[in-house]
Amino acid sequence: MIDDALLESLPVNEKLRLVTNLWDQIARSEQPITLPETILDDADRRIDEMTKNPESCLDEDEMWRQANDLR
Repeated sequence: MIDDALLESLPVNEKLRLVTNLWDQIARSEQPITLPETILDDADRRIDEMTKNPESCLDEDEMWRQANDLR
């Protein structure tokens, strides 16, 4: 297991590298992912909200524009 104190001591850039690496490994994994019911309920709620009100959502280009503006 990874020591929480060690993770806490890492610089942010290293933490981001680790998180990205973990997400990539999860994406490549064939293991099933079990999510808590609360997460699935929230996802369903958000999908319903986007379906009912699509103009409230950002498209990918706008999302990246806003992300780049934060730099």
